[in-house]
Amino acid sequence: MNVNPIRIRWAERVPPHKIRRLYESDARGLLDEELLDDVGYGIYERCQDIIELREAQRGRVKCRNCGSIILRQTVNGEFDSTEVLKCDQCSWQIACGDYHKSLLRRGPPKPYEPEHLYRSFVQKWPVARSSRDKLLLIDSLIHEFHIHYRAVGTPIGCDVIKATAEELIELIESLAYGPESTGGVEKTKEIWSSRLRAKRMKVNLQAIARELGIQGFSRMRKRALIEAIERADPQRFEAWSGLVHGADQNSPKGDK
Repeated sequence: MNVNPIRIRWAERVPPHKIRRLYESDARGLLDEELLDDVGYGIYERCQDIIELREAQRGRVKCRNCGSIILRQTVNGEFDSTEVLKCDQCSWQIACGDYHKSLLRRGPPKPYEPEHLYRSFVQKWPVARSSRDKLLLIDSLIHEFHIHYRAVGTPIGCDVIKATAEELIELIESLAYGPESTGGVEKTKEIWSSRLRAKRMKVNLQAIARELGIQGFSRMRKRALIEAIERADPQRFEAWSGLVHGADQNSPKGDK
């Protein structure tokens, strides 16, 4: 039953070429402020939609006319196609099945997404006044996308940026930086690069621990993983340690 012919509009994902051009303009010392707002508000709207859809999955559907909250009658992780969503504050209503179809067209958020990243951006973007503050917000979120992966190995940024996993990784790793870049942006890249190396190291350690049959490895911190691997197979540990020292000057015993 379609009780509301109005098609629900969800924000489009941000084209990657806009993000690339934004960084290129900043690297030249000629930050394109119009493009900055275009990219920033595109990310903002997309983050808002992700939050709204997560709330809908929890049973709290936002009225698309007045913004009031409609409580679903049945909340079991699924959408009951026979239920009609009716707003008590205005005349807006839609069949739950039709609402669900709009989510499928958009691509529903996954339960393992770090929702706090989207909420933080939505909270901070409207009050960011300077171009520097806006760019640093965008830059911080984009690099968080590089750190956080879904359970299936896809960067969560694919929900915000219109790119495949490979395209998104290539985009983030090739963003332009230069002497004229906005102050703080290049420092952010260094911090996130360090975090990414630490994350990759832990993933590698967990793979070794799995092979060695170490119990509870998925809950261990990096230091505990290293010590457990060293006890279980000293030769394997020495081989791994040699590779790490050859590729990275950071101590492998940092507990991150």
